[in-house]
Amino acid sequence: MNGSPLAGRRFYAVAILLTLLSVPFLAISVSTVKGDLPGPFFVDGYVKDNAGTPMQGVDVVVVSLHGETVVSTVYGVTDEYGFYTVTFPTETVDYGHTIRATATYGASQVSDEVVVPDGEDFGVSIDLQFPFEIPQFGTVLGFLAVAAIVGVIAIVLLTKRSKATKQ
Repeated sequence: MNGSPLAGRRFYAVAILLTLLSVPFLAISVSTVKGDLPGPFFVDGYVKDNAGTPMQGVDVVVVSLHGETVVSTVYGVTDEYGFYTVTFPTETVDYGHTIRATATYGASQVSDEVVVPDGEDFGVSIDLQFPFEIPQFGTVLGFLAVAAIVGVIAIVLLTKRSKATKQ
């Protein structure tokens, strides 16, 4: 600086201007560095039996794991379509974390997991399927079972009635 007050002010003005212009570039470069995801992280999916029937009221526990360490646990319950959805707070899920979902029906459990891929900022889906069919009377098989039981009872009652009238 040549000692003039104007030259000193120009130097500071240029320094401030360069600093202000560099802030957006710094913000862009920081945001592309791996770290916490930008918002809440969703996990959803369907729980069904091995016949593909949706299972309502099934408890689902979903954990975020970093290695073998549990970072966060959230809970959900399936609706009438067998669908569940849970939300993790942003700071509890990161790229490379394992998301494990476990569904519990009675004494049976089934689970599956996925690793959060780079660039997946909002969520993943994990569908779960039990290895057995849940007996229900709302299915064709249930209807046939009820019809067979009613038929057997009717035959037994008619047989007893015909024996009683013969005597």
